[in-house]
Amino acid sequence: MDAKFYLTALTSLLISFFQPNTASAQTPLPLVWDNIHIQKTNSGTTIVEWGILPEYNITEFLVQRSDNGRSFTMLKRMDATDALSYQVEDKSTGTTYYRVISVDAKGRASYSKIVSVIGAPATLSASYDGSSNVRIQKTDNRIQTVSLFDMSGRLLKSQTINNSISMVDVSSLPHGIYIIKFDQTQNAIKFFK
Repeated sequence: MDAKFYLTALTSLLISFFQPNTASAQTPLPLVWDNIHIQKTNSGTTIVEWGILPEYNITEFLVQRSDNGRSFTMLKRMDATDALSYQVEDKSTGTTYYRVISVDAKGRASYSKIVSVIGAPATLSASYDGSSNVRIQKTDNRIQTVSLFDMSGRLLKSQTINNSISMVDVSSLPHGIYIIKFDQTQNAIKFFK
């Protein structure tokens, strides 16, 4: 009787050893980042591209950018597909840092390494046309507002600028020296009217 018990136990052990574990087969593999890299094009566009190895259970990717490598903001959210590589385009000036976060169906996140690109420095210019306008030219898309001050520091006017070239009407101002300050930067430009 002991031999039959041992034979049954041994058979059961061998079957369980060679039979695939169905619990593990249903558990998704962890995300493995294949690579993440960035490329700056001649037109000034930054392309963030990443690849992954098995994309089991990944539902979305969150692409983030930063100007300092510490504080990141959302650039783009992308649904995961069956692809093994993805890419996102961004217009950036100066040094910009990127990272990608993958999120699985249970809400767990996996972070890529942080990569950076050194872009052309942002350019700002303001020139008085001699009549009624100051022409503002910018390459930094973060700048949305210009403020006009007199030499005593008194705010005279604030204006939203959406285009790379905008005009600020100064026809109502007397002749003198004025300062234009740009939001999101420490830049200021002095002009004479």
